[in-house]
Amino acid sequence: MSSPSIIRVDLSGLSVSREDAPSEYALLGGRALTSHIVGQEVPPNCDPLGAENKLVMAPGLLGGTAATTSGRTSFGAKSPLTGGCKEANVGGTLGHRLSRLEIKAVVIEGAPPDDVWRILRIDSDGARLEPAPGDLAGLGTYDTVARLLDGDPKAKSVACIGPAGERQMKAASIAVNDPEGRPTRHAARGGLGALMGAMRLKAIVVDDGGYGGDSTKTILGLNPNLTLAVMPYTPHGRELAEEAQALGFEILLHMPMEDAQPDEGQLTTDMDEAQVRALTSQALERIPQAVGVNNHMGSTFTASAKSMALFMDAIDQKHKSIVFCATQAHALAVRDLINEMKESGDPNYCVRVTADEGELGEQFLRTFQDNEKTIPTILTTSRKLSTGLDARNIRNIVLMRPVRTMIEFKQIIGRGTRLFDGKDYFTVYDFVKAYEHFNDPEWDGEPAEPVPATPRTGGAGPGPDTGRDGDTGEDETPERPKKIKIKLSDGKERTIQHMMSTTFWSPDGKPMSAAEFVERLFGDLPDLFRNEDELRELWGRPDTRKVLLASLAEKGYGDDQLSEIRRMIDAEKSDLYDVLAYIAFALTPMSREERVITHRHQAFAGYDERQREFLDFVLDQYIREGVQELDDEKLPNLLELKYGAVSDAVERLGSVSKIREVFVGFQKHLYSRKVAA
Repeated sequence: MSSPSIIRVDLSGLSVSREDAPSEYALLGGRALTSHIVGQEVPPNCDPLGAENKLVMAPGLLGGTAATTSGRTSFGAKSPLTGGCKEANVGGTLGHRLSRLEIKAVVIEGAPPDDVWRILRIDSDGARLEPAPGDLAGLGTYDTVARLLDGDPKAKSVACIGPAGERQMKAASIAVNDPEGRPTRHAARGGLGALMGAMRLKAIVVDDGGYGGDSTKTILGLNPNLTLAVMPYTPHGRELAEEAQALGFEILLHMPMEDAQPDEGQLTTDMDEAQVRALTSQALERIPQAVGVNNHMGSTFTASAKSMALFMDAIDQKHKSIVFCATQAHALAVRDLINEMKESGDPNYCVRVTADEGELGEQFLRTFQDNEKTIPTILTTSRKLSTGLDARNIRNIVLMRPVRTMIEFKQIIGRGTRLFDGKDYFTVYDFVKAYEHFNDPEWDGEPAEPVPATPRTGGAGPGPDTGRDGDTGEDETPERPKKIKIKLSDGKERTIQHMMSTTFWSPDGKPMSAAEFVERLFGDLPDLFRNEDELRELWGRPDTRKVLLASLAEKGYGDDQLSEIRRMIDAEKSDLYDVLAYIAFALTPMSREERVITHRHQAFAGYDERQREFLDFVLDQYIREGVQELDDEKLPNLLELKYGAVSDAVERLGSVSKIREVFVGFQKHLYSRKVAA
């Protein structure tokens, strides 16, 4: 069997070539492939209607098979409408024909050397450019498709543009015919039809000759690394399942959430619908990691619904929880499921916090971390909250995606270990067998050698041996020390909590004890600042503070690690400055509130009443949220939060540059040695 191919069309030289698809494209199709090629090959600053842009057309991984909705085709390019990387997908028969011709993608680029309208024809003999018939230009899509199909929609598919695309109108679509030959399917997003117009490409005609071969087996043979999630009780699903099983594919069975799940069953071709629906939850829970044959998110993540129903029934729904999902899309689906099952009437009871949410997600996260706030109560995420989250009142950790490494498992479990009033334990709900990491020796280190028991002495008679004050002579289990002291090379001791086992990781991936980590940090700090005065100076300006934090992160001391040390030295309400000053110079940490009270008079000197009012607000945010509220990029948000709009702040405080001067200038006094009398 041949390898899937890439068709490359260069309109500048009017040339067409065919090459084997790179191995890195093996598990990419549709939107993933078009976006990958555009991201790799199209200059981000190019003219969307110029010669450097590329139009990429790609079918899905299961195009040409009996899988439902598998015939969609993606078109990708730099968008003439938005200027960003854009994908628009379309139904019809085009994707099936491209897949049956073993074409992974078609990449079209360049500017034509003349004003001739052209057609790209693709068939079993290859691909070629032809001048369009003279009267084709100017026709609408219905007339264009009718001319190019020659009355036989069962053998060909056409993707074309109408007058809007020819005139390069930035909202123009690409029309594709349906099985009856009508151009009713449109790749309508991003104005990609305008790019075809700029290329003077009127249409793309794909002819597979009414393919009569065993297409399902052919396509699956070209994609040997897939895992399939199928609905075998439908006619097309049964055909796909039979072909996939014959080729040795792993099959993940798919069913609606409300159906019962008795003992594990094996897929056979003689199963009726009821039998097929009787599947195990274990098989279903693997679907989010599979390649779903249905492009609609709801069916791909059906498995999660049963898990969430179990979870929501088991928990106190007022307790804060984090659900770790397979992908951002999975987190979105799980969020919607939880909000359907919740008892609360608040629309923000469960929210998604992933990279896609941007500032809104950050706001949800800050509110979630506030132990005085009860909404949002549940966060769904994929990777974002695995590290760097300081939220003390999390009662439930839910795992709905495999956790591959011990480091990641410890980081996720650590989200629940923060102490809080009335929180004596937290619960891990594990739907992916991640709990097996607890059995790994790396979880808690190698077991210690047993300590031999010391026999009791003295005491005559049959009763218990008694000591002073009426105590029995029995040895009491010694209490684990709550704090340990580390003596560093400066001769001074540092005290840290020892209430729980905390493991850090060196840059080369080796586990370190808390004491080893503190000693390493102490040894590295002189490379970043020479003395206490230099640390104060660096920390007292947003720009130099940011550089210092970046340098610490490069050495392996990121926000999460520094926050963990802050917890261990009982300085959770302190500035990260206090962590560094304590480790480097054994200075006693003070809370952020104490710092503000101590330095407020000095920090406010020289500012008028309105400026002091604004700085009071800033410092209140600093006390509640931390030093990140003093970052430069926070200034616009602070102004909007305080005054409603930046323009209103300018009217009250003066120009933006003047406001920034005040915002930056007062900070050095916050970390000064001098204190108010």
